[in-house]
Amino acid sequence: MKFVIALLAVVQLALSLELPKTSSPAEVAAFQRWLFDDSPFGRVLSHPDDKPTAGVLHELATNTPHESRAAAGQLTPIVIVSCYTGVRIEAKLTDKPSKYWWCDKNTKDWITIFAGDYIEYPMLIDCWLENMQVDYEGNGTYSNYPGVETRSPFYGSVEAIEYLDPKNKTNLWHDVIEALVTKMGYKRDVNIRAHSYDWRLAPNDPLVQQQFQQLKGLIETTYSTNNNTPVALFSFSLGGNYVMLFLNTFVDQAWKDTYLQVYTSLSGAFGGSSHAPLDLAAPFAKEAPYVPSLLFRETLRHIPANVWLFPYTQVYGADRVIASTPIRNYSANYDDLHQLLLDSGADMDAMILADTRQYLNFTDPGVPVNCIYGFGTPTVNWAEFPSGDFDDSPIYHLADGDYTVMTFSLGACEQWNRTNVYRIANMTHEGTVHDKTCIETILMTLGYNDPDRAAPIIDTHYNYR
Repeated sequence: MKFVIALLAVVQLALSLELPKTSSPAEVAAFQRWLFDDSPFGRVLSHPDDKPTAGVLHELATNTPHESRAAAGQLTPIVIVSCYTGVRIEAKLTDKPSKYWWCDKNTKDWITIFAGDYIEYPMLIDCWLENMQVDYEGNGTYSNYPGVETRSPFYGSVEAIEYLDPKNKTNLWHDVIEALVTKMGYKRDVNIRAHSYDWRLAPNDPLVQQQFQQLKGLIETTYSTNNNTPVALFSFSLGGNYVMLFLNTFVDQAWKDTYLQVYTSLSGAFGGSSHAPLDLAAPFAKEAPYVPSLLFRETLRHIPANVWLFPYTQVYGADRVIASTPIRNYSANYDDLHQLLLDSGADMDAMILADTRQYLNFTDPGVPVNCIYGFGTPTVNWAEFPSGDFDDSPIYHLADGDYTVMTFSLGACEQWNRTNVYRIANMTHEGTVHDKTCIETILMTLGYNDPDRAAPIIDTHYNYR
């Protein structure tokens, strides 16, 4: 009798558990399309089935090629700083107290959590959302989800960024790197290197200073192992904000003059993006299998790096509206953005913003710059919450940009000295490292003359605002 009672108790418990569903091919396809097209991660990741585009290049008439300091026959070595979501992250789990019984609690070895198995098995998304979380305790103290230890693997190797998953399904930098190798004779991990860093971190996390030291060392090593040739430093998206802080606070002018030939930014969100605060305030308009919009918003609230991309008042202006409710507007100044986070329930992110505001400065990096970005795509400018409830989907108001960042923010780099600007019509943010015209432009800035490259449209000037 006791056995029967115990068995019934087990059956009752099993019936009460929330079991992960088995994904049908259609659900997997729908999830992947959402992940790569509609989620914040899709703003830098391309769907594997998407075909590369070819935008139309516009150059400023004032552009003059930056002088190469490489010896005759010597390629300028490259160091790449990738973007938000643009570097692999690995984890090791030890007695992790998961809310979901089907998630691993322990792992013997390091596993890839970004991008991991959830791309093919979306029922594992709950496990991934836990593993990616970072909590802020104040005073610059951050911690992973309990029982989760993380690392950024492949120091200095393009393996960290070329594909974001071990099965090479998530192509990020492969198109750019392959063009450099096949057309110019570059060699992976010899004169093309990559900065492997944890892109989830906020600028006041002590680990960022350690990562800056690693980046400095990587550039110095790449310089010395390539015949003391100054380096071309590349960044993509949030990597530009990261590099801007590195160049303005971590190294001096003498170091920059010695080790860097040029800095090339791809779709740098130098003035920030309206998406950053709105993603933390609002639910997502489109849901996917296994990903309720409010659940995903809560996960984003535990990725402190979003603060890097908050609107910079020096570029946006203090009065540009970011969000609106029936009782008030929230503009692109610190006080309003801080209040927006508090009013929408993103208390931890409000604390992060308060403790990092001194890092969010738009400043000339003090090196020659190539600034490459897209325009001509409707992009979120601000959001209206008619009900006043931040759990309800807002009405988004659009303006010109690259689908993720407004054109005036992308083009703020024009204000810097020694900057060549290359604007590519109809190139989206996520298409940057796949767009054929963009890749041709990258090669051109490194001295490659492609006879088949289309002639650019020459702009005498444009108003970046």
